[in-house]
Amino acid sequence: MELGIALPTSGPLAGPANIARVAQEAERLGYDSLWTYKRLLRVTAPISMGGGEPAPMPEAYRLTYDPLETLSYVAALTQRVRLGTSIVDALLHPAIVLAKRFATLDQLSGGRAVAGVGQGWMPQEFASTNTPMYRIGAGMDEVLAAMRARWGLDPVAYEGKFYAELIKLAR
Repeated sequence: MELGIALPTSGPLAGPANIARVAQEAERLGYDSLWTYKRLLRVTAPISMGGGEPAPMPEAYRLTYDPLETLSYVAALTQRVRLGTSIVDALLHPAIVLAKRFATLDQLSGGRAVAGVGQGWMPQEFASTNTPMYRIGAGMDEVLAAMRARWGLDPVAYEGKFYAELIKLAR
């Protein structure tokens, strides 16, 4: 059995000193992993989270540190403990850029990165990143394929339905 702990990356205890303290103490105590997550926005309008009745987002989301930068900071403060995201909404990022960021974290941490990714669900986050929600499903399959291609041997080559659209728009 492996045991991990969430870093204080949002809410009133979030901050560099507490993140460092929790990370170093967790490693000292023998925890296997440290986890953080992505929350791009704190929407002020009521929103349904997890299928419940619409309600304001919790105040804790007002400040949320970015997971990859946080884990890079923690990688420099620890030696053994694995560093994971639970989760990063992959559709809100260019796949090749996100793959490169995870690969960099993995290299800088000595192979300790765990890439936890998901599709996302909040319409406001999709809108703010100019990502159409119709990419949920098949678009996520392409994101994963593109990320795996980026993590493979050079030269990297990947083109799918959604990435072909982006390439045409960029020309």
